[in-house]
Amino acid sequence: MYTYLVFFMVMIEALSMASQTQDAADLLPIDEAFRFSADAGAPGAVRLHWTIAPDYYLYRGQMKFKSGEGLTLGEAKMPDGKKYHDEYLGNVEIYHGDLDATVPYTLAPGAQRIRLSVRYQGCHETHPKICYPPHTEELNLALPDQNDRIK
Repeated sequence: MYTYLVFFMVMIEALSMASQTQDAADLLPIDEAFRFSADAGAPGAVRLHWTIAPDYYLYRGQMKFKSGEGLTLGEAKMPDGKKYHDEYLGNVEIYHGDLDATVPYTLAPGAQRIRLSVRYQGCHETHPKICYPPHTEELNLALPDQNDRIK
């Protein structure tokens, strides 16, 4: 009888662990949960875009922009996010769906590329509720063609 009881308990634990593993396997990799793109479409501004998968969100307050050599960044322009109460961070703003932001910049004379770091963090909002660690994208963008803008 004792052997059956131990076997039964081990099986229940194994099923529980398998369920948790399956839940984690259902989570998207960060680059699929938060598809990111950037371009220097207009002189003096870098355009950033995220496509946020369903059941995921990005924190507005966790977005950080750091300039590379020869680049001075202005304040990022982002839409207001949805107000949300996070059990760990308190009252925050979050984004769902598509997010567009613009970061104005000034280049030092002679600079040939736009180099900056974009850091962001997001979470999965349904079971299993988890937050990804902060993620950084290193951008190295070509300057926009001034001749195309003059035409």
